[in-house]
Amino acid sequence: MVALVAFEFAEKFRGMPGHQGQAIRCLYLGIRRRRGHDDIRLAAPSIYERLYALCRFRGADLERCCPMSSYAAQTRDVAFLDCRKHYFGLPVLFSWALDYRCTLRGLLAQRLVRMVAMEAAALFAPCRSGMITPLVPLPRKAIGLGLVVGKFAPLHLGHEWLIEQAAQQCERLLILSYSKPEFAHCPPDTRRRWLATLFPAHRSIVIDASWLARECQSRQTSVRPVPSNDSLDDEQQHFLAWLLKDVLQVAPDAFFCSESYGPRCAEVLTRQLDYPVKSLILDLHRRRVPISGTKIRANPHGQREWLSKEVRAAFIQRVAVLGGESSGKTTLAAALAAYFETAWVAEYGRELWDRQSGVLTQPDLLKIAHEQIRREEAALRLASQFLFCDTSPLTTAGYSGWMFDRVDGELVALAERPYDAIVLCRPDFPFVQDGTRRDETFRLQQHEWYRGRLSDLQTPMLVVGGSVSARVALVADWLVALNRSAK
Repeated sequence: MVALVAFEFAEKFRGMPGHQGQAIRCLYLGIRRRRGHDDIRLAAPSIYERLYALCRFRGADLERCCPMSSYAAQTRDVAFLDCRKHYFGLPVLFSWALDYRCTLRGLLAQRLVRMVAMEAAALFAPCRSGMITPLVPLPRKAIGLGLVVGKFAPLHLGHEWLIEQAAQQCERLLILSYSKPEFAHCPPDTRRRWLATLFPAHRSIVIDASWLARECQSRQTSVRPVPSNDSLDDEQQHFLAWLLKDVLQVAPDAFFCSESYGPRCAEVLTRQLDYPVKSLILDLHRRRVPISGTKIRANPHGQREWLSKEVRAAFIQRVAVLGGESSGKTTLAAALAAYFETAWVAEYGRELWDRQSGVLTQPDLLKIAHEQIRREEAALRLASQFLFCDTSPLTTAGYSGWMFDRVDGELVALAERPYDAIVLCRPDFPFVQDGTRRDETFRLQQHEWYRGRLSDLQTPMLVVGGSVSARVALVADWLVALNRSAK
């Protein structure tokens, strides 16, 4: 089943003649996919293009809206009709289901076009198919294939601006990223996710040793190692030329960058590819977006305003607060979040227990672990520096053993989920029986079980006791010291 969802926003139209400073209503299109219907992705680009051409937003500069949380993004693709940028937003204006995907375009033509016209109606005329087409043909973009290359460690707003500027001038855009060595919090898989999330309309490739070996084997060409980050520009540029020619087998028309080496790199590519590649340097002196990856890596929390929420989440430190029943871990997690002015994640297992009147099955425990992780990932986009997690999948695995004398293999794997730090609460709070807990003896057994399991981990761990205020002070000093030593 496919659902079509329309979103309506007022944006400032600054790039279109005659509309400076005016508010215009923009249409957002969403396609909800279910498992087993992945082929609907093939239809999405053509739908985007039709709406994209419809409103002549190709030359517009619209203000960005705030994204929705990540779990919503997993089930919905939303096209932002401005230079192929895609964002997620509220409110939902209306939605309906389609039993037959073949009717998708017809529905689009019949119902959604009327909303798109609005203030720009005078610029369009109806055509035979019922769609509205521009009276003036859209200009063809000056560049065929554009190229942007960077470490993107991390991908910051300066990189985003460069990519967006390149996209406005190119019919197609290729984004390449590689780094040797890799930087903390910016591994290849994470950078792939950033680029795919923020720039889904463009081809993005993050190159590492395994990707390079696999591609070279398929092309039957010898592998070249990725040059180190401190290699000379000439070595970097010849590697890029080899990558484009022998591995990717593409030749860009233009190379976009914000560095002085741009013209020299374009010369190397032109010679090695035997194809004219021009250099386009944008914001060389970083006046438009005055930031660099080096500055952000030195102080990610202090420079977080230069990162989108998707990227910022990778630098949030997840702190698991564990302990036996009635050991004060929930109270401590909430208190730490208040102290650091950040977010915390409550225990989903307790929520499900209450909802099901204290009846949990073994499959419920696997469900609890998955939901706990999902909520943690969603909360990362709301957190600042630290995210405090009341429990972890390790606790869920423990309860599976205590309640059913066995632990599902998948739950065992989830219990190994890593955290940046772990706080273990001593059982020195007065035991409070709320009708869901066992007894004091079981609480002590839990504490010893945690100590045994956590002693084998390499994760920094702190055992705390005493009053809530004393615990908060201990954890706060400890986390500050950990971050200082990491630098």
